[in-house]
Amino acid sequence: MDYSDVAVRPIRDANALAKAIEISRHACEDFHFDYGDFFKKYPESLWWGLYVKEEMVGAIRVIVQSPAGLPVYAEGGWPELAKDVPANSCELAMVSVAKEYRGQRRLFLPLYAAFYGFCLEQGIENVYAILNRSIWRLYNVIGIRFTQCGEEKLYWSDPSFPAKLVISELTAYVKEHRPELWAMAEAFAKTG
Repeated sequence: MDYSDVAVRPIRDANALAKAIEISRHACEDFHFDYGDFFKKYPESLWWGLYVKEEMVGAIRVIVQSPAGLPVYAEGGWPELAKDVPANSCELAMVSVAKEYRGQRRLFLPLYAAFYGFCLEQGIENVYAILNRSIWRLYNVIGIRFTQCGEEKLYWSDPSFPAKLVISELTAYVKEHRPELWAMAEAFAKTG
């Protein structure tokens, strides 16, 4: 695949952050997710922008573990799981791509590769998320193997469940079973 016109960069200014939030809000609306005040919470979140020919077309939002913990389970309806989150963890809180660019694997993969590079750089071993079945299946198809770790409940207007990804297990799996993804991950991990 040709990635020459694709870039993933950390978001560091207010205008880029506003664009990332706009893309994410539109994605939530397109899928009828009730996001409430999600975008106002957790200002310490980290964001990366996905660019095609220098135009931001997607974003990823990560909440890093703090002394208060991660909001993923406590606020998502699984408070019993919140106490078991190790210190070297983060929450994959939002991944969104503008409607006209959705379904393009060549865009989806670099965004995750940059996130993966961040996890390696920061020593993050555990990634938590709330997933619905269709997103969970998509991740598994491309080699991002989240494990369900709680019961399915209605969350953001969709039946969803808590899930965990262990970075060292992902690394071993992709190196052995998906070498083409590993090569791409190594290239884009350096851009995050």
